[in-house]
Amino acid sequence: MWLPLAAINGKLFAATKDNKLWMRDPIPSDVPWQHIGHANNVAAMAAINGKLFAATEDNKLWMRDPVPSDVPWQHIGHANNVAAMAAIQWQTLRSDQRQQTLDA
Repeated sequence: MWLPLAAINGKLFAATKDNKLWMRDPIPSDVPWQHIGHANNVAAMAAINGKLFAATEDNKLWMRDPVPSDVPWQHIGHANNVAAMAAIQWQTLRSDQRQQTLDA
């Protein structure tokens, strides 16, 4: 089973199936993950422009600051059937699981 992951500001972020958001240093050793808040029903994550973005299983798009505390996620729109996200040069790309398309 894979977990939604994103990297920004020199940190790696992961959302788990038990609705938790975790952060750690992206180094090649077994360092501990730090629990930093909630991430409910996240299907995919990306990070860009100083923000974390999450698409949830109920087709919503959320945004929050990538900080080591439980700050609120802000609902910013819809993200229908998103299975994966990636951020490239100021754009966030998403993969539509049902139609197998890639949109910018």
